[in-house]
Amino acid sequence: MDIAARLKLEESKLLQRLAEVRALIDEQRQLQARIDAALGGNREYSDDPDVQTTRYGHVDEGMTESGQSSGTKRRRSVSSEVRQFEEIVTEILSSASRPLNRNEMYDAILQRGLPIVGATDADKKNTLGSRLTRMPGVENVNLRGKRGYWLKSRVIGESSDPREQ
Repeated sequence: MDIAARLKLEESKLLQRLAEVRALIDEQRQLQARIDAALGGNREYSDDPDVQTTRYGHVDEGMTESGQSSGTKRRRSVSSEVRQFEEIVTEILSSASRPLNRNEMYDAILQRGLPIVGATDADKKNTLGSRLTRMPGVENVNLRGKRGYWLKSRVIGESSDPREQ
């Protein structure tokens, strides 16, 4: 068999394998859609093969066991409920003139009609604190002995209200 014939045969095998892989990808997407529907979430997934889904949603580089960057990007799946929560938190902190503590955040979120899961107010505030701590773009800062949540993208003291500048 000459080289051209061997290459044609190899090409045919590769195309067949590619078709099999594409079919498996389609099956996986259909299965994931069924799982998401059963769990009641509208989740987003990246088609970028270099992006891995993580639990908390920031896109960053993956780490190897030794703590070195693996060069692999990671992204969480984001449900519509989480996205709504993050949009409301960002809106609240964008208009705040100072970092807000957990109680202030709790009140502001409830005023906007967003429910927070928990059996008691204390449980709900603990849930809120946990979610805020894990939210990308938000940090818990200590300003003159008072702790509060603030957007990482804003300089403390920066006001969105021109009357306060």
